[in-house]
Amino acid sequence: MQGLSRHSQPGVRGPVHSTANSGGFSLMELMIVCSIFMIVGGITAISLIPAWQQTRITEAYNTTLMIIRRAHDEAVAERRIYVVSFNNTAVPNTVTVTQNAPNGPVLVSGALPPEITYTTLPGMPTSNAAPPTTPDSFGIASFAIDLDVNVTPGVNTIYFYPTGTALDGAGNTSNGVVYIARTGDINSARAVTIWGATGRIRGWRLFQTGSQYNWRQL
Repeated sequence: MQGLSRHSQPGVRGPVHSTANSGGFSLMELMIVCSIFMIVGGITAISLIPAWQQTRITEAYNTTLMIIRRAHDEAVAERRIYVVSFNNTAVPNTVTVTQNAPNGPVLVSGALPPEITYTTLPGMPTSNAAPPTTPDSFGIASFAIDLDVNVTPGVNTIYFYPTGTALDGAGNTSNGVVYIARTGDINSARAVTIWGATGRIRGWRLFQTGSQYNWRQL
């Protein structure tokens, strides 16, 4: 039996190898994977911010435009007066439509997203004569809400009549403009204009051309 080596003898096992690290992830590997996910998530979030901001300003613009148009359309359809009132003080950045008077029954109301406001910004056109002009050449951009530019600038209420016309509280034909923007972001600026004689409502966006900004109709 001396011819048998130690390793060939029955019942004698060879070296035992540990398998503790043969499956799963180590703590270091998990940390690396988590770091990669965090970096990718951060890059994705940053890339989505402009799209999110664009969505918010578009929402604010659409809210304003649609509420004004509804007031006009309801006035014509129901043969009654509807009043559009903008509030930029007690309840900032809200617009409300009421029947017959500013304190009448409410038809509809809306508010802008928190980071959007009714405002004018430095760099916006301020001329109503020489290009680049204010939207529809209404006013001189002195007021964010300017619904009676041809009579009393800075008025925040306008009356739509069954004829479709837009008048001020004294019965004067009222041309108006409302400016909307994200605070400090001139490239987000939008505007809505109202033609008093016809009740026509138009939307605008501010674009940069060279060193100037110009309003273009949407």
